[in-house]
Amino acid sequence: MKKLFGRLMVVLTLTSLLLACVQPTSIKSSDATLSSLSVAGYSLDKTFASDVTAYTAVVEKTVSSVTITATANDSKATVSWNKIPASTTLSTGPNVFTVTVTAEDGTTKSYTITIYRANSTVEVIDSVNGSKVAAGGNIYVYSNGSLLYSAVFSTNPQPIWLGEGSTYTVKASPTGRAQSSKEGVVGVNDLALTMICQKLDMSTFPAESPTIDSITYTTASDPTDASAVWNTLASGSSVDFSTMKYIKLVATGKAEMDATSWAGFGIEMGLDQTPTTFSGIAADTTLSTSSYNSTAGTFTGTAYFATSWTNITSGSHTISFVIYDRANNRTEKNLTVTNTLANTSGSDISAYYFQSLSADLRIYGVSREYFKTKKSTDSLTGLSSGSISYRAAISFKFQTASSGGSAVPILGFTVYRSEDSGATWEAVGTVNYGALSTGSSGTHTFYDTDSQLTEGVQYEYKVKVFTDDTHTNTSAIMGPVKFLPAFTASLVAPANKSPAIDAANLPNFTFTISDSSLWNASVSDRFYFSPVIRKADGTYAYVGYFYYKFNTNQLCFEYPGNNGWYAYSVAATASLISFDSSTGTISLSPSIFNADTNYATGADLALDSGVTYYWDIFGNYTGSSSTNTAAYFYKTGTNCVSRSYADVYQNGQETLNGWFSFTVE
Repeated sequence: MKKLFGRLMVVLTLTSLLLACVQPTSIKSSDATLSSLSVAGYSLDKTFASDVTAYTAVVEKTVSSVTITATANDSKATVSWNKIPASTTLSTGPNVFTVTVTAEDGTTKSYTITIYRANSTVEVIDSVNGSKVAAGGNIYVYSNGSLLYSAVFSTNPQPIWLGEGSTYTVKASPTGRAQSSKEGVVGVNDLALTMICQKLDMSTFPAESPTIDSITYTTASDPTDASAVWNTLASGSSVDFSTMKYIKLVATGKAEMDATSWAGFGIEMGLDQTPTTFSGIAADTTLSTSSYNSTAGTFTGTAYFATSWTNITSGSHTISFVIYDRANNRTEKNLTVTNTLANTSGSDISAYYFQSLSADLRIYGVSREYFKTKKSTDSLTGLSSGSISYRAAISFKFQTASSGGSAVPILGFTVYRSEDSGATWEAVGTVNYGALSTGSSGTHTFYDTDSQLTEGVQYEYKVKVFTDDTHTNTSAIMGPVKFLPAFTASLVAPANKSPAIDAANLPNFTFTISDSSLWNASVSDRFYFSPVIRKADGTYAYVGYFYYKFNTNQLCFEYPGNNGWYAYSVAATASLISFDSSTGTISLSPSIFNADTNYATGADLALDSGVTYYWDIFGNYTGSSSTNTAAYFYKTGTNCVSRSYADVYQNGQETLNGWFSFTVE
């Protein structure tokens, strides 16, 4: 009985202990993160990560709403918005949406996505007046020195937003290219910025554009004098330019910005023109300096510009600065300043005459990479990559008579361009001589390097010369004129390294053009080409100069006997040259290489057995890489001419694939 009682006590004790234990319950999740966040049709500024809570995206100005999808990482968590994106009308500029994730246990985490509805665009091109680069990379917008937002460079032009009246720095960083920066950009609706991003040279340097630290000026004659006072030069400044002696710019970058850089021109300045290879004021190399900070890993460039502006017109002017470092990174800044000194000392020029007015428009099927003087296969990429360059040169003489007479000195001139048959005119740049000038040997020249120049537009130009604030004279109109379509040319046959060519039975020499539409009288007046055949040692067997005249279908040649131009009959032309519009192939009969056309020997083409020869097609062959031109199409108009070149003059002035060789039996 005693044992039974003891067992009963044990059972009761165990039962009591079991009843006293709390029954387990499930633990609630505290996961309040997102697994994904996206905007339909647009890219976020960075790859989504659950621990990153702030994102931006930029949409076109025409987009009024967006769909944003947010997915919670935990299926038991809930997602809520401060406002529903798809039913919210976007205002121009930033629109902030907040998505809050509430975990099962009540834990919360918020993510913000700012949608910028654009009011402006950034177009990124590969060189001054060059082609659009492929999308990829980012556009960065800075305000007061801090990053405001970034936009994925997903289309070209890329939409961005800049608040009206506010000042920004905009940086373009396309994938694999040098960075371009524009400082002091004032926001305005429908602003179309152009950024120039060349190939990134010297890959040991980063794709990071320099920063302009300061721009100042002094009235002191000696800028090295410690007592010289330097005043800040900024947009809105009012200055008596006649007292200004030097402008100093200090910039910091990750690569050197010296003027001897093979990638660029260092630091240059322009007055009422953005500096390019065609224009600009170089820094004084005896004063300018460059230093390296090994701790910060940065270069500092200090450029001094001697100002020769003792005599320019009063009123508003634009001072522009462009920096290229050794890696091709680019920075541009434009300042609008006022010259307070009235200029009334000029003479009356209303009775004088413009002569030799010319608007010379040229287009190239190979991008010039203006500041890339190092020749490489990269700079010979043809139209398959979209490389096109545009250039318009405006030139004239200003003289005392309508024909002949003496040159009249002027203080400068402004070039105007119209794209609507003269209804409106835009000033595209001004040449300020700083003193009375008759130009170069009596000729004045201006290069329109506006990056918005393009095909298909009828351009007109006119020039207004001046001697002071009030004495002016305006030219007649040049144009209308269009850029011809861009093209490239390539050799076909005899193919490169062709063996055993029969000297007595030469084949046709053929090459192709990439755009057959140019071979048309409604598009072109003439096609200029210059065939050249030489030995490997450089001895010439043939050099000829031709153009095809489209309105009469006649081949014209330059006769070595008197340097005059002569035309073959239509029948003879048909036997000497033919064109296949379906393939763009131009075929030259060997009969074309005769004594009447051979500048090299004055005789019919004669080839030696067992000798290797090279042949190529040029536009005008001089034998000098600095003066040769590529084959080109030509169209004339009133005081204007338009030319389309097969290649660019810096890079061979020939066909895209260069000289081909053949060996004679």
